[in-house]
Amino acid sequence: MEEKMEYGQCVYLFPVLNAKPIIFIPKYYGWEKKAAKAKIQVFENEINCNLGTKLLFLNDDGITAMKIPFKKREAGYVCDLISFFRKKCIPFERGQGIYCDGEKWTQKDSSSEVIFNDYGMIEYSVSPYWGNQFELQLVNSDYWLEAGGKKIKTFRINYCKQEKREVIENWFQELFKKKKKINLRVVDRMLREVQEKPCPAWNCLFYVEKEKGTFDWCYYPDLFKNS
Repeated sequence: MEEKMEYGQCVYLFPVLNAKPIIFIPKYYGWEKKAAKAKIQVFENEINCNLGTKLLFLNDDGITAMKIPFKKREAGYVCDLISFFRKKCIPFERGQGIYCDGEKWTQKDSSSEVIFNDYGMIEYSVSPYWGNQFELQLVNSDYWLEAGGKKIKTFRINYCKQEKREVIENWFQELFKKKKKINLRVVDRMLREVQEKPCPAWNCLFYVEKEKGTFDWCYYPDLFKNS
């Protein structure tokens, strides 16, 4: 795809805050002005970031970004995100700050590496629950995948081989092409190459349109069972 890809880290506010935007921290060289260290205050939580950090809004027509107005204080550059949300009339609800397993929210546990452009995002994260996970999220509806006559906006693979990261990212970028169709043979061949071992069905999932405008997760074998 011709659009420029941006690389960095996404920080998800849930379960501290239920809100639409995602915090995106771009990667910069140390000498760049926007690489200067900054902090975002979310109630009693602090997010370490840089001056180039922005908010990402994911809509059916693509990804849009909003600058975060950091202010210079004695302790450095800071932004009170709650005050900013109220000023910009961005809806939010305060969460309990506790994950479903009872652990307290941390920036590290709620962060992932991403590359994205206006149309979609490729995300990489690591967890004891799903290992090395790669997710392709096609935000712009014109770029959703097709399989078996169904529309797919998200494609997730768990327990991937770390050494296959470049292979997966290159393949996902190819899937950004408009009106791209996928089939069982292609997906099966890729999974055999990139996953650590033969995995149960839930280690490869698709977010599939069930009815017009209604999506739900579908396991890999179920999507192609009639193929």
